[in-house]
Amino acid sequence: CVCVCVRLLSLRGLFSFSFHGTRQTNTGYRKFLNRALDPLCTYLAPGQCGLDFGSGPGPAVAGLMQERGHSVRNYDLYYAPDQAVLAQQYDFITCTEVIEHVQDLPAVLQQLDAALRPGAVLALMTGIVTNDSTFGTWWYTRDITHIRFFKPATFDWVAKRMNWSILERPHKTVVLFRKNPAASTQEE
Repeated sequence: CVCVCVRLLSLRGLFSFSFHGTRQTNTGYRKFLNRALDPLCTYLAPGQCGLDFGSGPGPAVAGLMQERGHSVRNYDLYYAPDQAVLAQQYDFITCTEVIEHVQDLPAVLQQLDAALRPGAVLALMTGIVTNDSTFGTWWYTRDITHIRFFKPATFDWVAKRMNWSILERPHKTVVLFRKNPAASTQEE
């Protein structure tokens, strides 16, 4: 029953996400994504190759990064489900407004780690809990497809667990990680 309910929520989320303004030409959405992409690009050499993990129906990140001279492959569970894309390694990965929808977070973190070259950068963007007392009224919790919520300390734990370094937190919703050279994830 739980699996069926979760699947129904996922399909509802897929339906509602299809109507979000997630197109590259949407000025507001471009500005929103640039919270992660602008600081990410300061760590990239020209012409690097990346992955947009959770690209959605209109792969806006790929277009924005191509405008900056980078190539991007898209992966999305529903819209671009080519598993072969995940078998490659990349200079950078973007994961914008995705991680809060993930059921099996450890598995996804392992997928991301495997797809990051040593020294590669991961730009992760999600709503971050900054005030426990207002959590119940926070607009982000009203989206029924958001099944995970994160605090800043969560990302410190993720960095340690995955043997990544936190490069910076350029916005309250963005964390940039670097996969440490010759990194291997630590056992719990």
